[in-house]
This record gives sequence, structure tokens and C-alpha cells, in this order.
Amino acid sequence: MSTLEKVNERLDKLAGAFDGIKQALEQPQYPRRGESQSYWQPGDEPLERSTGSRGQKSAPRLPRDYQPFRVWKSAGDFYRDLIATHGTGAFRERLSKASQGLFKSVQGMNEGVGADGGFAVLPEMSPNIMDRVQANSLFAETDNYPVAGNHMTFLRNAETSRADGSRHGGLQAYWVGEGAAGTKSQPQLAELSLKLNKLMVVIYLTQELIDDQGVALEQYVNRKVAEEFNFKVGDAILNGTGAGMPRGILTAPATVEVAKESGQSAGTILAENLWKMWSRLHPPSVPGAKWYVNQDTFPKLLALNTAVGTGGQLLFTPPGGISEAPYGTILGLPIQVTEFNPSVGTTGDILLANLRQGYVTISKGTVARAQSAHVEFLSDQLALRFTLRVDGQPWESAPLTPYKGSATHSHFVRLETR
Repeated sequence: MSTLEKVNERLDKLAGAFDGIKQALEQPQYPRRGESQSYWQPGDEPLERSTGSRGQKSAPRLPRDYQPFRVWKSAGDFYRDLIATHGTGAFRERLSKASQGLFKSVQGMNEGVGADGGFAVLPEMSPNIMDRVQANSLFAETDNYPVAGNHMTFLRNAETSRADGSRHGGLQAYWVGEGAAGTKSQPQLAELSLKLNKLMVVIYLTQELIDDQGVALEQYVNRKVAEEFNFKVGDAILNGTGAGMPRGILTAPATVEVAKESGQSAGTILAENLWKMWSRLHPPSVPGAKWYVNQDTFPKLLALNTAVGTGGQLLFTPPGGISEAPYGTILGLPIQVTEFNPSVGTTGDILLANLRQGYVTISKGTVARAQSAHVEFLSDQLALRFTLRVDGQPWESAPLTPYKGSATHSHFVRLETR
């Protein structure tokens, strides 16, 4: 008898035993007087019997821990449970060898070969959607204020110069002698008014997609909408026009622009550029300031050097050389890559800024979501609408002239186009 025939014979016997046990448990026949019957195998806990009023033994009573008979969906389910529970040792080994021989002897359709039936076994679809992750949340770095209405007005210092008579917008102290009259002066204030602008995303889902629960899109859509809002707000913080959107740093009148070096080649960044940018940053803004750069600038930053005698020293790479990880700072200030800075060589490709001190934003709550089945009722689509209301701009209206010197300072410093 072949191995395949032996396996089939054993499976037939197991199926017959399975049907007999199931029938016996569904319609139990209790033993008559003088007869014995057991549903348990030798070694199992014996059935308990109760004694009647005349001393006769009644029908067997099942143990307290007895579990109702499990109904398997198919004989295959039963055999898999049987093998998993009792198929150990030699039996499992014999069955494994027999199944290997059975697979080798397949003559017809099977799932091992795609064209012979394997293509009909559909792959399981993961509910997760693999995606790129971008770090674009500049909004979280600003000086933000929630509003209950739709706008907010701030009082700000009207100071544009630190010269005598200009500090705080006109306040000045005088040295006076005994009995001399003082000179009148007073500070000046200005207003900064922000009014909410609205961002919106609209998505349509067919009723079939909702009913059939194809891929779990809800969490994915919510996350992508939040990322899109982060992108648009971050782009506006740097490049916004101020018309129906926040006013961007790179277009603001308070931003200082540092001129390129004489004879500097196009698309380059020199150490002198960064030194001069640092010198134009408003001194109180130095703690908390960052270099916001386009990633295209990294080859230029890694090559930054300064002459030392007949040699030189790299500014951005540690003494171990370029094989080591570069420092995460330039002149002690951290570097942050964004998608919003222009490419290398264009003004704004590298920006020195302190958003917390220099940029004010207002917002009304978080992302609001609404849905409607009436917008596209005839086409049986559900409309999802997401909105976010924000505004922002630099609080300074102009660069600040220092008390000594003529080069102005600001919370924001950019490099001229090369």
C-alpha cells in the first residue's frame, strides 16, 4: 500500500470516529441496569453517578468542568485542531512526511503554481498605507494665540531704532542738575491686527467604498489632511503674501537681507555669508534661533571652511573628517531642513530666524470636520470637508537700527541671491 493510500485510509477512519462521537454526544444513550457504557477514554476522569431514593444508580452526570462539544466548520478544521493538540512526536513526523510526498505527487490544479490555481488564492490586504513622512510643522514654533472670535489685535512696541529719542517709540531719559526741569518724552505704541484666514480640503467618497469597507481610509485621510494643513501653513509662514493667507517671513519688510560677497560665485555659500547673517540677528533672538535651510544647501555647508595660516578649518564637519556625523549646529545654532526654503543660490535658501520671538499667529481651535450626503446626492457620494482657520505675520514692521552702528538687526535674516 502506498503512502498516499495509507494517509487516505487513516483520514477515513478519523472521519468515521469523529461522526460517531458527535452523534453519541448529541443523542446520548444512557446504560440500562446491569450494563456499562462510557464516553471517556481510559485514564480520563470517570463520570459521576447519583444514587436514587431506592439506592439505584441513575444516569451518568457530566463533570463540572465539561465543555459543550465544539462544532467544526469542516473536517479540515477538525483535523487541524487534532494535529495541533495531539499530533506530536512520531505521528506529527509521519504526517509531515506523508504530506510532503502528497505535494510532490500533485497531478492537477494546486495553489503552489499560480497558473494551476495559485492566482485564485487572493492575498490579504493590510489596512496600513505606507507613506513618506515630512517634518513641516513650523506653525508649532510660532508665538500662537487661540481666539474666540475671528480676529485679534496686539499692542506692540513702536520702536524702530535704539538711538536717543527713538527707544520705545520716543521715550528718553535726561541727566539733570539739582533744581533743573526735566524734558518731556513718552513711549509710542502701535497695533498689530490679525484676522483669521481659512484653509479647506474637500474629499468625495462613493457610497460603495463606504459600504464595502475596502481599505480602512478614515485614519489615513485624517492624517493626510493634517499634514497638508501643516504644509500650507508652513509654506505661508515663510512665503505667504498676506492676501487671504499669513504674511511670510521672506516677503516681510522687517526681514534683513545680507549682501553676497564681492566676486562670489553663483550658487555658493561662504563662511563670511553666515558670519554676517549672525551679526545681523537681533541679539535677544540668538537663544532659540535656528538656521532654516533647503536640503540642496547641505553640500555647500559641508564644504564651509575658513583660512588658518597656510591651511584651513572646516566649520560644519568635526575634526574626525567627513566620515563622521556632521555637527547639527552652525555657530552654536541648530539647523532645520524645510521644503519651503528656495533652492540653493536663491535668496532665502538659508534663513536665520527666531519664530517664537518674532512671528505671531492666531488660530481658532483645531481642524474642523463636517460631512454631507446631499452635495452629490444624485451620484451617491459622501462629501467630507476639513477646515482650519489661522493667520500670522512678523510683529516687527521694520528692521531695528542699533544704538551704535548702522547695520540693522531683525529676528529674521536671509542671504541675497548669488
